[in-house]
Amino acid sequence: MNIREMKIALTVDLINLPGSPSAINSVQNTMNRYHAEAGSFVGYTEVGGTFYGNGLEGKSVALHYENLTLDLDLVTNAHSSEQFIKGFNLKENYA
Repeated sequence: MNIREMKIALTVDLINLPGSPSAINSVQNTMNRYHAEAGSFVGYTEVGGTFYGNGLEGKSVALHYENLTLDLDLVTNAHSSEQFIKGFNLKENYA
């Protein structure tokens, strides 16, 4: 599967994820379906954060895999502790 096909398949999978207190764990579980292309999970890095107001906070997280990096933009509702995915970008890692 090439990166374009993987982005499309991942988009469908992420759209179908419900809001949860741990969107990062849900995305990691979803990415297990693409283990052959992505490789093993290496770790994640929090890239930045923002406050939107009304109890909504945003943060960017980079999930690192052996062959690619998944950048996630998350929105957290401080009142209910639910996290939602605002957007993502999938990048191949080049050695």
